[in-house]
Amino acid sequence: MNRDTAEKLVDAANRIDDILEELGNTSREIEDEAERHKIRRGIASCIVALYENVTREVVRDFPELHPDFQPNSEP
Repeated sequence: MNRDTAEKLVDAANRIDDILEELGNTSREIEDEAERHKIRRGIASCIVALYENVTREVVRDFPELHPDFQPNSEP
């Protein structure tokens, strides 16, 4: 994969992360505990799948594109 495609994938994955965070925050409003846990498990499954199947694959070749990448500050 070329860098341009990798950047597009990471950008899209980051946008999906924002939506999944919104879903997670909204799910806290579900009064029924069992229903809330079921919904939150579904959201968590999406997060894991996105990371394992997209983000992790991209950052193998382009580690600097990882959302938590910290450049080495040592000379």
